[in-house]
Amino acid sequence: MGVIVAGMHRSGTSVMTGALHRLGLRVGAEHELIGASRFNRTGHFEVKDLVIFNEMLLQHLDATWARPPRLDCALQLAELGRGAWGDRAREHFARWRPDGPWVLKDPRFSIVLPFWREVIDEPVEIVIMVRTPTAVAASLERRSNLSIEHGLALWERYNQAALRNSDGLPTFLTHYERFANDPAGTLCRLVVELGQDDQPEAANVADAAAIVDVRHHAPVRLADDSNGSDEARDLYRVLAGLDGWLFPGFVAKLPLETRGLDDVLDP
Repeated sequence: MGVIVAGMHRSGTSVMTGALHRLGLRVGAEHELIGASRFNRTGHFEVKDLVIFNEMLLQHLDATWARPPRLDCALQLAELGRGAWGDRAREHFARWRPDGPWVLKDPRFSIVLPFWREVIDEPVEIVIMVRTPTAVAASLERRSNLSIEHGLALWERYNQAALRNSDGLPTFLTHYERFANDPAGTLCRLVVELGQDDQPEAANVADAAAIVDVRHHAPVRLADDSNGSDEARDLYRVLAGLDGWLFPGFVAKLPLETRGLDDVLDP
């Protein structure tokens, strides 16, 4: 059994993956992982080879993590997963795959998940982390020198892609702000559905929850932010009403993406 943690960059994917690791899901050997940095003090919990592979896959589509492809690239990604690119990915995955239940994290999975659904031949469940758009944009401006407008556009594209590309898979969605306020409660609701027969021990949950760091930015409601488009506001309102295991067909409730978003992402 495996778990893929997806969601927009700067949305708490690292702390969620670190918490799941403390609860027993394998992330691989230390030398395989991207280490901690001043922006992720507890570690990224990303497999270097697979992150590089995902970025190369995006470059093959004339894209990057900061200039992601259009939402309608899912069929093209799935086709690549059934060909030579998929064969290469299976080799990378097989070299990394640890014994027992595992967790893989890379925000790029939000975009390239249709490819990996063709590659990974075992049951996979998805965890999507969501953070308020303005908090993500402010964090990206500080870390990557991206404009607030670009950060908001990335937030919309990544969250749209993560939800649409997870359709048909068991998917758990939670919000960074809610996770930070109640990490133990969030983990209990998540882990009992990840092939576990019993609730995790309270001491293990407390240890896992302790990895949650202080938020860099206070939560901000998108409805109060004039930078967001109507479509982005609608998307955030939908996401704000979701918390936990998603019901079948949830994708049908998603609004359309903002018209002209690619002009912002690829000026």
